[in-house]
Amino acid sequence: MPLPHRKDHITIKGARTHNLRHVDAAFPHQKLITITGRSGSGKSSLAFDTLLAEGQLLYLETLNTYVRQFLQKIERPPVEDIQGLLPTIGMQQKTKSSNPRARIATTADLYSHLKLLYARIGTIYSPISHTPVKRHTVEDVVDYILAQKEGTQLLILAPITPRAQIPWKEQLTTELHKGFTRLRWNGTIHFIEALLQAPPPKKNDELHIVIDRIQVKPHEKYQGRLADSVQTAFFEGQGTCHIHLHKQETREFSDRLHADGMHFESPSLEFFNFNNSYGACPKCRGWGKFPDIDPKKVIPNPQLTLRQGAILPWESPTMKKWKEDFLAYATTHDFPIDTPYQRLTRTQKEILWKGNKKKDLPTISRFFDHIESKIHKVSYRVLQARYRTFLECTPCRGTGLRSDAHYVQIGGKSLLDLLNMSIDRLALFFQKLTLPPHHKKVAHRLLEGICKKLDYLQRVGLGYLLPKRRTSTLSGGEYQRLRLGRLLGNPFIGSLYILDEPTVGLHPQDTENLIKVLCDLQKLGNTLIVVEHEEALMRASDHIIDMGPRAGNQGGQIVFQGS
Repeated sequence: MPLPHRKDHITIKGARTHNLRHVDAAFPHQKLITITGRSGSGKSSLAFDTLLAEGQLLYLETLNTYVRQFLQKIERPPVEDIQGLLPTIGMQQKTKSSNPRARIATTADLYSHLKLLYARIGTIYSPISHTPVKRHTVEDVVDYILAQKEGTQLLILAPITPRAQIPWKEQLTTELHKGFTRLRWNGTIHFIEALLQAPPPKKNDELHIVIDRIQVKPHEKYQGRLADSVQTAFFEGQGTCHIHLHKQETREFSDRLHADGMHFESPSLEFFNFNNSYGACPKCRGWGKFPDIDPKKVIPNPQLTLRQGAILPWESPTMKKWKEDFLAYATTHDFPIDTPYQRLTRTQKEILWKGNKKKDLPTISRFFDHIESKIHKVSYRVLQARYRTFLECTPCRGTGLRSDAHYVQIGGKSLLDLLNMSIDRLALFFQKLTLPPHHKKVAHRLLEGICKKLDYLQRVGLGYLLPKRRTSTLSGGEYQRLRLGRLLGNPFIGSLYILDEPTVGLHPQDTENLIKVLCDLQKLGNTLIVVEHEEALMRASDHIIDMGPRAGNQGGQIVFQGS
C-alpha cells in the first residue's frame, strides 16, 4: 500500500529496529494516535527507538560541532526513510531526574512562580506580636501627620544613643554644629547649650534630638517642610523617626524592617531560593533532610525494658559497658529500668537520651558522640552508619528554605506552608485567596499562571502529591505525568509528543481527565503518539496502530492501522 503524502503525515518506510520487520507506517499530523499490541510486539521499537531517536538526531544536527562533542552519541535507527517528522518530545516511564534537589514544585515549573509571588507581594509578620512589619517612607510619616486634627502641636524627633568612645559633651557640641538646638531628655525638652556642663545620661535614659516643632496645617508649603524634617529625622536617627503629638504617646516609624527588637530580611528571589547559601536552611543546607541518628533504629522494639535490651547498640559485647554504667546509675537514682521504653515518661526519656546535670551520665547521645570521636576507625564508621538515616529537617519542615522565610506570608500562609500542602489543597487555597487591589494588580499574571499549572497537575491525576516531594521518589508513570503537566502549562505548538503508557496507576476517573488533557494538547496543533493498552484512551484516539501478531520474533508487524 503506498504511503500518504508527507505534508499530511509522518511516514516511516522499512523500519528494522529490534524485531520490526521492514515496517511501513503513517501517522497523520495533528491527531491523537495510539500504538497498541502485546508486550514485546514492537510498540516501543517503533515509537521510541525509531521515531524519537530520529527526532533527537535531527535536533542534534542543528547544533554546532563544539556543542555536539559534549553530548552522547545517538546511533541512527535502521530505517530506509522517515519523512514529515516534527520537533519531537519524548516521555518514557523509565526516565527520572538524577538531580537529588529536584522537587515536584521545581520540575513542574511551579516554584519559580511561587517564590516570585512572595518576593513581590509577601508581607512580613513579626513572630512576637503577629503584626505586619513595614518599611516606612517619608510619605507614610507625612500622611500620618496630616491625618491629625488641624492645629495639633507635634515634635519630629530623632533618637540618639551616647557613644562610649566619644565624650558626651563632644557629642552634644557636634549636634549644635549641625544646627540642632534642643534635646528631649526623658520627656523634657532642654536647650543643648544648657546641657554641655550637665553629667552624662544614664543607661536607660530616653534621648531625642528635636528636629522640628510644628502645628498641623493643610498648606502645600507646610507639607514640603514636613517632608524635609522627616527625612532629616530618618537620617539622624539612623533609620528611625519619632512623632510626638502634644499630650499623647510617641509614634515610632522606621525605614528599616525592624519590629519587636528583631531585624527582618527584605523578601527577594534569592531569599526564597533553597539552592544557594543565602536562601537555604543553615541546618540542612537546602536539602530538606539531614543525616542523624534514627531513634527507631536505636530502639527498634519499644516494648522491651532497658534491662531486657531496648537500646540495641548497647547489646554488642564491645559496647555493653555503656548499658552496665547506665543500669548502675538507674539503681541509685530510682530510674525504672524494668519498665518498657514506650511507657517511660517524657522526662525519663529525656534523661535516657540527653541526660541531666550530671556530666558523666552514660546517655544515648553521649554514646554516639563517643562513636563520632572514633570515626577514623572503620568499625566505628560502620556502627554509626547502622543507626543513621536521613530525617526531615525540623526548622525548614523539609522544604530546604531558611526558617525566617516563614515570616513572609500571603493570605495567612507562608511559602513553607504552601510547599507542605497537597496540590489539591494548594489549588483550593489560591481559588479562595483574596488580595488588596494593589497586590491583585501586581500579581495578576503570576496568580493566573499558578492556577493554570495547578489545574493541569490535577487533571493528570497528581493532586495528592506534595510540592516539596523529591521527584526521585516518584514512580515512572507519576514522573511522566508530572512532565506532561509542565508541558501543558507551557505548551508547544506544531510538535510531536511521544508518551509511554501515561495511564499507568491511574484510577478510571483520573484516566478520563488525562484523556481530556491529551485532547487539549492535540487541539493546539500537536501530534500525539501514545504507546498504550487502556481501552478508554484507544477509543478516544483518532488513529490506532496495532502491532503483532505476537511477541518477539513472531511480532514486529502492523496488524491493523486506521481509525
